[in-house]
Amino acid sequence: MEHKLHPHLNQLERSATLAINERSAEMAAAGQTIYRFGLGQSPFPVPYSIVSALQENAYRKDYLPVEGLYELREAVAEYHKETDKIDIAAKGVLISPGSKELIFTLQLALTGTTLIPTPLLGVLYATGKNRSAGK
Repeated sequence: MEHKLHPHLNQLERSATLAINERSAEMAAAGQTIYRFGLGQSPFPVPYSIVSALQENAYRKDYLPVEGLYELREAVAEYHKETDKIDIAAKGVLISPGSKELIFTLQLALTGTTLIPTPLLGVLYATGKNRSAGK
């Protein structure tokens, strides 16, 4: 059976993040000490408060709402109200498993120009530019 990829996928360049990850794995295998700070996974231990909250909620095995848990969205909205003085409701908050995935998905869903801060999300531009007309 022949598989046909969408033309947009054929135009994508190799992910710089994956290339860096592969290279650092090679260097680690060669005995070099590698500190991975930029691949989306923190080298630091998870704070106990987060571990505890995860343990308390481990029974929640069902799929979560696409926009994220309402209680979490409320907490995020409240945090930004207090900290940043932003008037936002929980319904205006979207929780995502990762910023790169979220921004790419938003580029698929929304029209218009996407502003991507650099260097924070520099590798995202290569994967997302075809979806937002390169803007």
